[in-house]
Amino acid sequence: MKIIFFTFGVLMSCLASSVSFANAGKLKGKVEYIRIHDAENASWVPPIFWFSVEGVTNAGNCGLWQGRPIFVGNSSEMLSILLAAQMADREISFQWDDAVLTNGKCRVGYVTTGNPPPLF
Repeated sequence: MKIIFFTFGVLMSCLASSVSFANAGKLKGKVEYIRIHDAENASWVPPIFWFSVEGVTNAGNCGLWQGRPIFVGNSSEMLSILLAAQMADREISFQWDDAVLTNGKCRVGYVTTGNPPPLF
């Protein structure tokens, strides 16, 4: 009986030590920068692009560019919405997850516009 409890304890310790903690969240703000590369850059072939949001300095384990977390989108439709919001100086809201990465940066699940954009 002791061996069963010992084995169970060891197994649970191993599982607990292998758990990784990912962050997911929703943010709201104005688009600060948007970058899209040409097709020559194999890891950033369009429609993949990234953007940053004004005032956001932390978003889990999202990769940084010039001290700001950057978020990756992968559709021309999302890029169009972000460009329109940036040009109109309007807020967006979006969902990100640092367990879903593209080129080491957090992938965006969706973007919402509105006045104000909801966080759902």
